[in-house]
Amino acid sequence: MPTWFAGRDAVCGFLARVVLHTPDQWRLAATRANGAPAFAMYKRMPDGSFRAHGLDVLSLIDGRISRIVAFNDKTLVATFSLPDTFAEPAR
Repeated sequence: MPTWFAGRDAVCGFLARVVLHTPDQWRLAATRANGAPAFAMYKRMPDGSFRAHGLDVLSLIDGRISRIVAFNDKTLVATFSLPDTFAEPAR
């Protein structure tokens, strides 16, 4: 799903409309990818568990997010020694 958004308003609008529209749908697990901050993304399943969905890697400039690269590939989560599923919410 190649997409490009420039600016905070565009990114926040996309996330609100497409990704974060349902409360309590996602959990994040912090990690690092090539030295950069990253998050494994877990999506809630019908049984209430959270299953691996992909990985978001952040680029920072002066301590602020300047870029988010989303890898919507659930197999990447295991590469970071993180579980595929959480029975309880990841914190």
